[in-house]
Amino acid sequence: MDILLILLLILINGLFAMSEIAIVSSRRVRLQQMAEEGDSGARAALLLSEHPTRFLSTVQIGITLIGVLSGAFGEAAITQRLIPVFSDISWLAPYAKPLATGCMVVAVTYVSLVVGELVPKRIGMQAPERIARILAPVMAGLARITMPLVMLLTRSTDFLLNTFRLNPENAPSVTQEEIKVLVAEGIESGVFEKAEQDLIENVMRLDHYQLGQVMTARADVTGVDLQDSPEEQQAVMLAARHSYLPVFNGGIDDVVGVVAVHDLFAQSLRQQELDIQAAMQFPVFVPASISPLTLLDTFRERKQHIALVVDEYGSVQGLVTLKDVMDALMGEMSTHDSDSQDPDVVRRDDGSYLLDGSLSIDRFKLLFPVELCDMEEGGRDYQTLAGLVLFLRGHVPETGEHFEWSHLHFEIVDMDRRRIDKLLVRRLNSGLV
Repeated sequence: MDILLILLLILINGLFAMSEIAIVSSRRVRLQQMAEEGDSGARAALLLSEHPTRFLSTVQIGITLIGVLSGAFGEAAITQRLIPVFSDISWLAPYAKPLATGCMVVAVTYVSLVVGELVPKRIGMQAPERIARILAPVMAGLARITMPLVMLLTRSTDFLLNTFRLNPENAPSVTQEEIKVLVAEGIESGVFEKAEQDLIENVMRLDHYQLGQVMTARADVTGVDLQDSPEEQQAVMLAARHSYLPVFNGGIDDVVGVVAVHDLFAQSLRQQELDIQAAMQFPVFVPASISPLTLLDTFRERKQHIALVVDEYGSVQGLVTLKDVMDALMGEMSTHDSDSQDPDVVRRDDGSYLLDGSLSIDRFKLLFPVELCDMEEGGRDYQTLAGLVLFLRGHVPETGEHFEWSHLHFEIVDMDRRRIDKLLVRRLNSGLV
């Protein structure tokens, strides 16, 4: 009878262990979905997961109590029966009780580990949500019964955590690294395609970018100037690289609107004189500090496809379009297998790269995985390769100037007035002179 009680206690211990691992391992989103469908067990599991210290205290009380009872019953059921066995062996008789106790401890521990811990936890990991919804109401009831003791343990645990400044509530429930791991596992199991993984990673990376990394820099912005002649305005329209153009009134710092190129073409096809002000829309100005994902919300609210990027003083720093953001989102910023088709990145036969000064730092890091100073600490105030060179040199370089940094050789190939237009970059270990 005592042995049956010990086995029953070990099975109950297994239920505690199974509930612990199941509730801890359950996907919160899945439990919420089940709770919204009216599953009371899922609601109980959610409540327990929201108060982990209280739940774990309940589990620990149960496991500790079972351990004490198992030892007590084991003494009566196993030790007392083994003592006569060892006593009948003359040379073991003096050690009968210690040997019997040792055998009892080994037997109970082995069965407890296998039946009461390892197997239940493996089962709990196999189907965590299903098991959590079944056992959570039982655990919640036990938590209410043992409330005084649970509260004492919970307060003691919280006190120690706060003493060491280890508040679990401050930790993010889901991190980007966990999402990436889940997506990688989804690829292995066939749930996600590789293109979907790239898109998800681009979305997470894009939120850490600033507009300076996707915009057209001020020096490269072309627009229609109201003070230009109709012929000059038409030439700008024909050479436009974007579907929308900013409208200036004498210069880029006086942007009065934006105009859709197709509206200007429509006027031209009707053989009308270009009336830019009639086709003009109010411009959208955004700070350079926001992320491209935030800009998407602005585009959606304002129903615009183009925005002017300004600094803290209100000066225009560049232009960004919906296409720029979508290109970054779809992975153009991380594309380095098609460098021969990219005007900003030209790989030469000798292994060096001819790079545009406006190349973003993130794309440069993909080409040359180097540690850029102050990048992780957020201390850099540049977003482009030209900005990096100015930061490193401390002055505006001249054509032909060259220097070495971080196992790379830089050479200024072309300057557009004070702007670095083209650079030649190669690795120092490439064997080139």
